[in-house]
Amino acid sequence: RTKEDSEDYRYFPDPDLPPIRYSRESIETMRAELPELPAQKSERWNTEYGVEKRYSKQLISHEIFSNLLEESFKICQLENIEPNKLASTIVNKNIIISHETIASKIVDEFKKLSQTDEVSDDEIISAIKEVILQNNDAVIKFKSGDTKVIGFFIGQTMRKLGKKINNRKLGELLINELKK
Repeated sequence: RTKEDSEDYRYFPDPDLPPIRYSRESIETMRAELPELPAQKSERWNTEYGVEKRYSKQLISHEIFSNLLEESFKICQLENIEPNKLASTIVNKNIIISHETIASKIVDEFKKLSQTDEVSDDEIISAIKEVILQNNDAVIKFKSGDTKVIGFFIGQTMRKLGKKINNRKLGELLINELKK
């Protein structure tokens, strides 16, 4: 500090405080006893579990909470579920997890949320054809290059089927039918 040297600053060390000296070994021991820091945990989640940093930064708020999620990620890996999808669902759907929650319950709840109904392609295509026939204006918009109407068609088809199905599969079938 530059003020320390100026005469009118009157800076002087406190004589009552003895200097603290630590050996390298004791510093390393203290460093090893520290819990994993949030930035380190976020990086580790990214490399070990494939959790995107944007999700891990939001989920690493409390040590107990992050330990619970870590257990959930391990269960996800055992059950061939992407831990990043679990993290995304927790963040984007504002799923509230309390300290009493068990890791396996988090994964079970995620499975329920992401479960889709089994529907045959023929059933989906017939529903798509009905929706296309009922919405000629949207078909014209799609053929003129407006791809935003695909979301509208997906919603209408799901409503028509009354079931929750895979959006990606539905989107592919829908685009194939619209291009005919």
